[in-house]
Amino acid sequence: MYLRIVLALVFMGVLIGGLGESQARSEKKRVDFERLLSLKIFMDDFIDDIVDIQIGLFDKKAPNWDLLTVKIKDLKDTAQKLKKTDNDRLYVKKIDELIKAIRKFDRLIQQRDSKIKQEIVGLTDACLNCHLAHRPIDIKKTNNKNKISKR
Repeated sequence: MYLRIVLALVFMGVLIGGLGESQARSEKKRVDFERLLSLKIFMDDFIDDIVDIQIGLFDKKAPNWDLLTVKIKDLKDTAQKLKKTDNDRLYVKKIDELIKAIRKFDRLIQQRDSKIKQEIVGLTDACLNCHLAHRPIDIKKTNNKNKISKR
């Protein structure tokens, strides 16, 4: 009789403990989803600015330096806002890499360097590397090269 009661209590303890873990996992997923939503705003701004930068670089024979100056400032501002939002410092290393790439690109703009068209890769690689680390589902592999998916 006592054995049945003990076994029942042990079973209930395991069951309740498992439910607690399940609830904790569910809460973590909710927090992760909310974090991703808050970051999505910045990602939208980044992609808009990078597309505008590419237009400024490749639309005509010569880069549109005025547009590039404005857009790189927007990119710097967005990166700083993103860094301030990262309260848990989960993305600090990748954000710092992005800021470094933005600063390098900004120097090329200020110098009106003719090699600037090749350096757009530094900006897009900073984005890609963060996605590889934190959002691998966004990356599809084609011909052994990583590319951001068009989802």
